[in-house]
Amino acid sequence: MRKTCLILFALLFASLLRAQPLTTPVAITPDCLIFFDFTDNASSAQFDNRFLGCKTWYVAYTNTGFPALTLTFQDAPDNAGVPGAWVAFAGTVVEGVNPNVAVTQASTIMYGYYPWLRITLTGATAGAGRRIRGTFYGYRQTPVATALLVPAGAITANQGTPAVQANRWPVFLSDGVNAQGLVANPLFTRLSDGAAAQGVVANPLFARLSDGAAAVGTTANPLAAGTEYYLGATTNWTPAPACDQRATVTLAGAGTTQIIAASGATSVRLCHLSLSLDGASDVTVVQGTGVNCATGPANITGAYQNLLGLALDLGDRSLVTAGASQAVCVTLSAAVNGGGFVTYAQY
Repeated sequence: MRKTCLILFALLFASLLRAQPLTTPVAITPDCLIFFDFTDNASSAQFDNRFLGCKTWYVAYTNTGFPALTLTFQDAPDNAGVPGAWVAFAGTVVEGVNPNVAVTQASTIMYGYYPWLRITLTGATAGAGRRIRGTFYGYRQTPVATALLVPAGAITANQGTPAVQANRWPVFLSDGVNAQGLVANPLFTRLSDGAAAQGVVANPLFARLSDGAAAVGTTANPLAAGTEYYLGATTNWTPAPACDQRATVTLAGAGTTQIIAASGATSVRLCHLSLSLDGASDVTVVQGTGVNCATGPANITGAYQNLLGLALDLGDRSLVTAGASQAVCVTLSAAVNGGGFVTYAQY
């Protein structure tokens, strides 16, 4: 009897296990993270972001007891390996406010790269049981992309009501004479090679790439192994030069400084540019010839306003290019010093 009970219990337990849903929690670990715990006005530990490059920031906190407070997320430029002057975060506030003054709890989302970060509490009066706990954390890229779609306009006549013939949405294709998709005129779609329909017995479907002069992928002109191709302005497939060159950038004082020299009739495509300045300045990328692009200068980008740091991740397929035989320079509006590096392709 006892053995029979044990067997029944085992079967019941197994059936309960099978009935449980299987869930796999997903967590995105921050690239940058600092915790803070204040019982009086103070600043958190300084976070060194120079080698991590976090750009998307989240601040969250909860308050117990403080009747008034000002909690400010701050950044500072790099000053020979230590933070410069601290200011309220100079990047973009995506959601919430900075500084925060809520006496319960609050959170803020911000965007922008800066070398040094911290959180600072002011306007609070210490007292028994008063405490603020929280964290600020960041990611090199925005971890979640969201879009808010707002409905516009009103649908009339109750279109789309199910099981009501009179309210169906009548949508038809056309062959230029009659509606297609009907019994009398069924849907029939063809591709064309520019002269005749493709996909029929007389002209089977045949697709080719082109290098701008001849079809690519044929016996006479095979695809090169390890070569990327991109769609050029003439709708031909053209090899995409890799961003395989790198240069250091040193800036001193206001004005224009060359960062990539011209080379014959080649063009320069920018893939990445990062800068850190010891003071706020407008930053513009320009092209031109002569010393420091002094001859025929033209803007490649608009002016990035009042920056202490800049990180442009443009990618290997960037369309940010200089013209043929043009050098690339950076113009500063203020007399500040800075540096960084640039990666590019020259072809």
